[in-house]
Amino acid sequence: MPRFVKQFYGNLRLSKKMLLSFLLVSVIPILIIQSISYVVITSSMKQNVSELTVDSLQQLGDRMDITIQAYGAILEQIYVDDQIIENINLLNGRDDQGKAAANYIITNRLKTFAFSQKGIRSISIITNQGVSVVYDTKTASIIENLWSGAGDLRRLPVYRNTESVQKIVLTPTERIAETRGDAYVFHLSKALNDLRFPGKGTIAVVVISVEEQILQQLCNPSLTEQSHSMNFILDSNGQVVSYPKEEFLTQRIPHWENGLKEAARAFAAETALPFHSSASILYREPSTGWILCNVYDQNYMFRDIRRIQLLTVILGLSVIAVSILVIRYTVRTITDSTGIVIAGMRKVREGDLNVAVQVEGHDEIHDISSHFNNMVKSLRQSMEETNRAANQRKEAEIRALEAQINPHFLYNTLDSINWMAIEHEEYEISRMLCDLGIILRYSISNSNLKVSFQEEIDWLKRYLELQRSRFNDSFDFEISADPDVLRIAKTYKLLFQPFVENALIHGLQGIEENGRVTVEVLWADQRESIHIVIEDNGNGMSPELVQKYNDRTRAVSQESGSIGMHNAFSRLDMYYKDRASWKIISAIGKGTVINLKIPAT
Repeated sequence: MPRFVKQFYGNLRLSKKMLLSFLLVSVIPILIIQSISYVVITSSMKQNVSELTVDSLQQLGDRMDITIQAYGAILEQIYVDDQIIENINLLNGRDDQGKAAANYIITNRLKTFAFSQKGIRSISIITNQGVSVVYDTKTASIIENLWSGAGDLRRLPVYRNTESVQKIVLTPTERIAETRGDAYVFHLSKALNDLRFPGKGTIAVVVISVEEQILQQLCNPSLTEQSHSMNFILDSNGQVVSYPKEEFLTQRIPHWENGLKEAARAFAAETALPFHSSASILYREPSTGWILCNVYDQNYMFRDIRRIQLLTVILGLSVIAVSILVIRYTVRTITDSTGIVIAGMRKVREGDLNVAVQVEGHDEIHDISSHFNNMVKSLRQSMEETNRAANQRKEAEIRALEAQINPHFLYNTLDSINWMAIEHEEYEISRMLCDLGIILRYSISNSNLKVSFQEEIDWLKRYLELQRSRFNDSFDFEISADPDVLRIAKTYKLLFQPFVENALIHGLQGIEENGRVTVEVLWADQRESIHIVIEDNGNGMSPELVQKYNDRTRAVSQESGSIGMHNAFSRLDMYYKDRASWKIISAIGKGTVINLKIPAT
């Protein structure tokens, strides 16, 4: 520091020294902190927006995957449709009369499949001999359809990319010129084989063409000119698969090879939503390989932060002004006591959290010292709790990782075993594996979701079929339900499966033949409630166990005896509270009847 500066500062009175120090030490740092805090908060906000948007895009990807799987399921049905396979062989033959009949039969079958799922534009079967059968839901014409001007459909990329692979092939959106205007569709295709003659190879390719609007409805269900964000889909080569404006579909976005994120942002800003300041977030959907893009208006997202920052600056400057006015009145009262407090703060800064500052008197500095002592005590307790919570969190993460299962691995493994069973003509095993795959998928996905009674009953039938095979047909079962209940009412997934499982595992334990389980679903209380009856002719329960299950408090507690039954009663109580009720009637050797009553809505 120059000598004249030191001399000038040394000649100042204490109040002016404090004021000058306050300006140099507080005002400037506050301005810097304000700037840094704005940058940090904005960065944190961007990170939060990015994380939330990625979560939203993941959910969008899940919905898209489910939608595509629904179309894929139709392909699988066609793949195993013996009537279609048989008539494809006739199409490839030389009998013109037989070809005409086969074309008629296949067209009718394709018509049935085409209207089973929303958004299907056409279903086409292209044989390896160049014969094609197309059902177009828009034209419903044998002559005029989506592929009318394509000639030999075997030259189409969708055929060439599919004929030599044994899986469903997804083709991004393409534009097809029609007399009524351009059509934009994406395709799912699969090679067909005659399972009776595996050595023949591919006999045809089936192609489901789906309107791009299906993807657009998933991406932007409520997009308007006032929207501040939008979603769209690209393939891995930067080609537009789904976009709010039709004229940009199938285009490759400019400069995508130099950075897809920035290219997607610039493309959306120029073509759809011209925000003054936009940002983009990408998510690659793993099953399709498509890239889900979200572009949003940064000015709109961060407008509140800027307002808060401006208000904070104004308040900060106001506080500084007030502080300058009152500093000369407090300087004499703080100089002696601050040394003690600062010494305590210094020890805390060095890591000593056992400091207790003692200041004589009862003025503000004494209050500061008391609050400082309380703060240090709270900080010490907080750090102890933080360390304890961190250890617990680490243990929980380890347990979660140990319990993690990859459902796709299970599904793919079951599918592989299923095909092995088909190849060895073990069709009963194949049926059981298919049922098991459906049961697993239904059980794992969204276990707390409400479903219709129709879905629940269909799943329960598969489950009981599988269990009957497991127990060597030692029991039979019957499920009856009011059709209106199946059609209208909903329940939580797997809500009464544990009761059926208990009947099989415990009720029919040791019974090798003539076992029986019945499930009945009825309206009750003038359709205000649904009555579910689960009955078996098995071993029955002891009076003590029946009494325990009929006691609501004991049934939902851990002392109920069976973890499965405890969980089932707990879910009933959690979902419906006292609107759900149950009663168990049983005796040793005389079977068990479980009566459940849940609200209809």
